[in-house]
Amino acid sequence: MMLADPAWLGYPQVVLAVWAPLVSLSVWLLARPLLARLRPTDRFRAVVATGLAPVLALCVPYLPASPLRQALPWRAPIAWGITAAAGGSGPLAALLDVVVVIVLVSVATSFGLGMGSAVRAWWWVRRVLQPRKVGAMLVVGADRCPPGFGACTVGLFRPRVVVSQALLDSPHGAAVVEHERAHVAALHPLWILLAVCAVRAWWWCPGRRALTAEIRLTAELSADDRARQVVGRAAVASALAAHIDDAGMRAPVRHVPAFADRRLEVEARAESLRAPRRRPGRLATGLSGVLATLVVSAVVVLL
Repeated sequence: MMLADPAWLGYPQVVLAVWAPLVSLSVWLLARPLLARLRPTDRFRAVVATGLAPVLALCVPYLPASPLRQALPWRAPIAWGITAAAGGSGPLAALLDVVVVIVLVSVATSFGLGMGSAVRAWWWVRRVLQPRKVGAMLVVGADRCPPGFGACTVGLFRPRVVVSQALLDSPHGAAVVEHERAHVAALHPLWILLAVCAVRAWWWCPGRRALTAEIRLTAELSADDRARQVVGRAAVASALAAHIDDAGMRAPVRHVPAFADRRLEVEARAESLRAPRRRPGRLATGLSGVLATLVVSAVVVLL
């Protein structure tokens, strides 16, 4: 098959490298105004699913004899498995081989950098801050606390809240701790790392920066939402306002959610706190059903 024949645009390598991430990002951009009406937790789940979808497609094996595939009323020209080769030789085969290498190297590099970031964060806390364990938290004494540091969450599978003693003793300590505990309960560090690394792997796709920012923002909004259920909206808003202008109050290492990280859209968080808390409704239930249907349908087609 020659490059002049547009049929190669439907080859699995091209679908996985180009169309899958582009479709995921396009669907998210189109649904963004609707998703903004959901609870922060539902928004976070939606953007994480969007970011992970193209990478998960790479993990679907090529199983032409699958019962699900045989049950389909149609047969896809080529199964969406990256093990399906174009065959033959020439410029097209060489191009597809390059595409496969770029995709796999990009994914491996992105996740490798992400894991390195998580390890550096944990090392920074253990070796530099040297906190003491107080219950389920790690408290940093005044002698080891860097200027401006307040609180963050480190760890992936068993995340821990790290908070300075000064902040813990302040009037805003309870609100900040509850915010960080929300990150721990939802495993936000793990999901943020996975989703951000997945999106970063498709460095050639437009819109990835906006999706990455949305992943981090919705994680913070979700933590704010849970914290205000415990300590009240006024307490969380007051704590955010107290730290919003603190240049030092930021995450020490990337992929570590911090309470008032200036890289995050703190104005959007403040606006969300001013609005009444959203309750699960028909919209959230309907969108969850649609997303579940899309995931199941994608798996059936991929198999």
